[in-house]
Amino acid sequence: MSIEWFYLHAGEVVGPITAQQLRDHALAGRVSPDEYVKRGGEGDWLPAKNVKGLFAPPPPAPAPPPVAAASPPPPTPAPVTSAELVRPSANEDVVRCPKCGSTQLAADKKGFGLGKAIVGGVLTGGVGLLAGFIGSRKVLVTCLKCGNQWEAGSQ
Repeated sequence: MSIEWFYLHAGEVVGPITAQQLRDHALAGRVSPDEYVKRGGEGDWLPAKNVKGLFAPPPPAPAPPPVAAASPPPPTPAPVTSAELVRPSANEDVVRCPKCGSTQLAADKKGFGLGKAIVGGVLTGGVGLLAGFIGSRKVLVTCLKCGNQWEAGSQ
């Protein structure tokens, strides 16, 4: 039984797919090096660029032997197995959830707050509409495992 792989694309989880399908998606440009992938149902999400051999071109086919009377066809390259796709090394700096320690995180930048703009406009007039921008540059990090949320850089 082959190991299933998943990847995040445009906020959606794609999978399960095989290791060969994951590599095909990466080579076709459907998985970028900065998107997150995970192996199996319980693994941690990691950047696709950390998966060994995922974006490397396949090795060139060996040169055919000199033409002989009846030679067998040249061997085809072996498909990529899930054993060749590895996790990042343990000495890398990894961001973890402060509550559960998971590395399965998502980050989202806060935008214009319509509610703050309306309240600011009612209280102070047109200039108060600018209150909608308060906090719009903050990045909110969410743990995909336990749901804990915090602002980036606050913990």
